[in-house]
Amino acid sequence: MKKLLLIAYFFPPMGGAGVQRALKIANYLPAFGWQPIVVAGPRVPPSDRWSPTDHSLAEELDERVAVEHVEASPDELSRNASFQRLNRWLGLPSVFSRWWRRVATRRCSEVLRNTPVDLVLATMSPFESAKVACRAAELAKVPWVADLRDPWALDEMAVYPTALHRRIEIRRMLTTLSRSSLTIVNTREAASRLRAEAESKGLSINMDVVTNGFDLRDFDASIPERSDGKFRIVHTGYLHTEMGERYDSKRIYRRWLGGICSGVEFLTRSHVYLMRALHELKRNHPKLADCVEVHLVGRLSKGDMRIVEESGLQDQVFCPGYLSHSEAVAYMRSADLLFLPMHNLSQGQRATIIPGKTFEYIASGCPILGAVPDGDARDLLTGMDRAFVTRPDDVQGMAAILLQRIEAWQAAGRRPEARPVPPDVLQYERQEQVERIACRLNDISTSRPI
Repeated sequence: MKKLLLIAYFFPPMGGAGVQRALKIANYLPAFGWQPIVVAGPRVPPSDRWSPTDHSLAEELDERVAVEHVEASPDELSRNASFQRLNRWLGLPSVFSRWWRRVATRRCSEVLRNTPVDLVLATMSPFESAKVACRAAELAKVPWVADLRDPWALDEMAVYPTALHRRIEIRRMLTTLSRSSLTIVNTREAASRLRAEAESKGLSINMDVVTNGFDLRDFDASIPERSDGKFRIVHTGYLHTEMGERYDSKRIYRRWLGGICSGVEFLTRSHVYLMRALHELKRNHPKLADCVEVHLVGRLSKGDMRIVEESGLQDQVFCPGYLSHSEAVAYMRSADLLFLPMHNLSQGQRATIIPGKTFEYIASGCPILGAVPDGDARDLLTGMDRAFVTRPDDVQGMAAILLQRIEAWQAAGRRPEARPVPPDVLQYERQEQVERIACRLNDISTSRPI
């Protein structure tokens, strides 16, 4: 069996969306002839909103997978916001970036001292893992592969001090990825954009597209029964209320500097517009609106909670907090409507991402309200009969979809039952995705030069 050094900061016992792809790659690669050795973030995750602990994911890990966690260094990472902003304006690596690159490189070196590997793969973000992988590959004298869970400097959600900072980061991204034997991206749009940027700079990047997905085993359990008689809307994962409010208030200034992408609006990637749509529904159809419950599953910020408190609908909004991944999937499957919000873009401008939760949403069989811009996510949902799509800021459109779905729910006399995973969705199953990655790793390890 070939050996793979897998560099993944986000890995169990950390929880959250960023962990899923790395965990499934590690779990399923042995079935396709690859034995992973994982260099991961700290065993005790930082106590912040973005690094929840989910011990249930650690229990899923295949016993054949060795995991080497780096040591935590909380004192080094606790620098004030002013210092971090100064670093960004000066174009210097953040304190976290320097720490992760140093400790991950050291741990990779320790692993390689005792264990030869055939390939190095870094799943990112954080994007400093690319430098770690490059150095590890040099030490091991093997090729390395970049797996981009987010499109790095091409992500519309990324904010830079100025357009110059963005251009510098794009150049750094292209230069780094051109040194990899393969770059895996998770949307066609990201691949198209990355290829165009590389060609404009005279660089060549070998690419493949492997989307995110869902694990069939997560859907083995029976669907949770409910007897509450309510129309349940569920959102799982993070909301971006504060980011939206912060940058919307400085939109003209930021766009003049070029630090944010033209046409992007962040506030729509929250529950703000859903609350407005529910207000519209309540104004025109109060009896229907009264039977609605909204469940926001995940770690909510103070800004997220404030929106709920100011909505006047707080008696109809439930916030269970962060749940284990299996509990979050069960919550999805209990829904009458799943809410999928994204950032807004100018009409015709295509987003480079598909939120990871999208694939579990479509596997659940539940109806989906997709408030999404043009792009791969919209294309995916538009082709499905249980998805109802509108623009991210279209309050009237959301209200109309809510009315339609509630009336259909009432006409049926009961909650629509989730169907089995449709056959055309099985192409997004995690094991299928990992098999494709394994095939590409085989090609590289046998035929590509270092």
